[in-house]
Amino acid sequence: MMERTYNDGEVIVRQGDEADKAFVIIAGFARVTKNGATPDDPEVELPGYLSQATVFGDTLLVREGKRAANVIAAGAVRCMQLTRSALEYQLDPEVLDEGYARGSINVNEGKWVAQGLNRSAAADAAFLP
Repeated sequence: MMERTYNDGEVIVRQGDEADKAFVIIAGFARVTKNGATPDDPEVELPGYLSQATVFGDTLLVREGKRAANVIAAGAVRCMQLTRSALEYQLDPEVLDEGYARGSINVNEGKWVAQGLNRSAAADAAFLP
């Protein structure tokens, strides 16, 4: 995971963009908005704020999809960011082939075992920029 800082009003994720990153807020607050159904409709702000320890963007990290809403910094926000490619690097391909939903069901039944999570520091250094 990499740390990212966003300034007040900066868009963290934009509705309609590819969902290829997940985030954990470690400090600050963010607001969530949804675009109107047509370009003439106003943007709608959802009630409440995302705050420290909130995880978002994770449900589409394993299976591809588009962002369903905008997340915008409300003041300075520090997040940890995990990219899909970094996650795929850490997981065994067989785990990914089974899919997120099946993996979740098996976790609940106590049958799922993650593999390939203990990569060496040298391998990580070769992978990360």
